[in-house]
Amino acid sequence: MSFEISSDALPAYFHIKFAGPISPHGAADLLSALISLPQWEKNTPLLIDYRNSTREHYTYNDTSMIVEIMMKYESRIGTGKCAFIVDKPQELWINRTYQFLYAKKFKNETKIFQDYDAAVKWIKE
Repeated sequence: MSFEISSDALPAYFHIKFAGPISPHGAADLLSALISLPQWEKNTPLLIDYRNSTREHYTYNDTSMIVEIMMKYESRIGTGKCAFIVDKPQELWINRTYQFLYAKKFKNETKIFQDYDAAVKWIKE
């Protein structure tokens, strides 16, 4: 899994683009890189773009492990909004599972989108 973190839209949000297979290890690398950025501030909203990632191998266990990894970073991530963008309707289950698991453990608001502009509009509200 590779990722790109853009701060071009600050202070509104960080834009994170994924490429390649998504993995729990990659999620840990992303969170570590994100909170290490000099521009990072707790509670900053995140726009997470999965449209160029591959998820054929992805399982419920992967989602569960990513949520556990995020719990380790919760105090440094905060409660900013989180918008997920997916490109295939059949892959909404991945994000809905994540949202379900995540919502029980964290206080930030998450939504899933297939339209980039709709996600940006919501995150800026």
